[in-house]
Amino acid sequence: MNLIFTCGGTAGHINPAIAVANAMREKYPDCKILFIGAEGHMEERLVPQAGYAVRCLPGSGLSRRLNPAGIRQNVHAVKCVLNAVSACRKIFREFQPDAVIGTG
Repeated sequence: MNLIFTCGGTAGHINPAIAVANAMREKYPDCKILFIGAEGHMEERLVPQAGYAVRCLPGSGLSRRLNPAGIRQNVHAVKCVLNAVSACRKIFREFQPDAVIGTG
């Protein structure tokens, strides 16, 4: 069984995902587990410390401002989303998950 966990941002999202992954690994010792998170966030550090592989994708927030800086930020955010979708497709083709579990 191949499982992907998506989590990110805070330990409040990451730690529950790790706990579920630990329970799944205990019940199904042969299962393969991969975490997907965001670049530059806590999951880059916490997930490997727990003994799991993590793939981090680009991400960026949207701006509500309609000034030039806000528009640039939103264009950048759209580019990040497109890059992340492309990366996810590649990850899914390679890993072939049986289930995806999201915790935030």
